[in-house]
Amino acid sequence: MNIIDHSPNYRYKDLDAVVLEVLIDDIESYAEKMVSIVQSESWISRLSISDRMSYTSRFNKTRDKLVSIFKDGLSPISAEFGEYLVSIVSQNALMLKKSHTEIPLSELFKERISGNPGFDYHSLDPDEVLVFGESKYSSNSNPYSEAINQCLDFIVAEKDNMDLVDLKNFVSEQAIDNFALYSKKYYSVSFSITSDNTKIVLNHAFSSASHFEKYKKWFIIGVKIND
Repeated sequence: MNIIDHSPNYRYKDLDAVVLEVLIDDIESYAEKMVSIVQSESWISRLSISDRMSYTSRFNKTRDKLVSIFKDGLSPISAEFGEYLVSIVSQNALMLKKSHTEIPLSELFKERISGNPGFDYHSLDPDEVLVFGESKYSSNSNPYSEAINQCLDFIVAEKDNMDLVDLKNFVSEQAIDNFALYSKKYYSVSFSITSDNTKIVLNHAFSSASHFEKYKKWFIIGVKIND
């Protein structure tokens, strides 16, 4: 995985935009890494006894399904595998390039309700501000508009608020207070890139993401998969 930080090239008023391009060459090796990520129970071991019981039950229902998707969705890349790939790659990029703290993948700890999806991934920035991420994958397009629009829809539906009941188990009280008391929260939109001209795609995504200006900071992550 190669991560290119384009952030210095992007400015919008006085806002802080983070624009990352991630290149994935060895998709099979990364799929193995994804399996290891979802099989790890280290995040559960840090919780209270009651929370461990609850999250273990959720985790057990989800783990095998994800492992199957990650092992069987490669040739060709399935839409379901692709979206998880973009989510996990984006979270890793924020950790490696922007010193974010990892939070378990949403699928592992959420109670899923059919037809009522939520944010795909989360992270915590160095200033103890929660980041809510939405990912989209397509094998034949650059779905930044879909990721942006879905993220905006989730904000209107207050799905970030809904996530707090779970997120409080994985982050500091300061992070929850920043969100709940001071409305400090950031959003990340991630998408696959099929175009060979990634710069043009990132430019279009950046222009479209001006909807997030009220949040003072946003993250745009394009994932180019060379399979």
